[in-house]
Amino acid sequence: MKGERGNMLILGIGIWAFVCVLLAGSVALSIVALERRELVAQADSIALTVADDLNDELYYAGAQHYLPDGRDVVVTAQRLTSGDTRIGDPTGVRNGMVVVTLSRSVPLAFVPEGMPFKNVRIESTSYAILRER
Repeated sequence: MKGERGNMLILGIGIWAFVCVLLAGSVALSIVALERRELVAQADSIALTVADDLNDELYYAGAQHYLPDGRDVVVTAQRLTSGDTRIGDPTGVRNGMVVVTLSRSVPLAFVPEGMPFKNVRIESTSYAILRER
């Protein structure tokens, strides 16, 4: 059995490498999930803020996508976002609801720079129902 020496070492290294890859993947996916959760919270907050600031008289008169001082919903959402968060489509007032769509690019952990899949784009759409009279 002299020719089989070292085979267990290769198997052990292979198993440890597999476990390390699984662990790194779990950490990377957890980071993306936390970032998406933060983006959902931010979109919900912006939709609620815009719905609260919407002028009732202007809304019921037909100007359904403007805030009291004439600012557009998209402009207000851009003012309330932070960092590399972008406003997506649909964003505005539609069918009696304020709709806000945000997207962000999140870098994956443990992926080297320059790889085509280094960044993942996440997106969240939130709705806030306007009050009915």
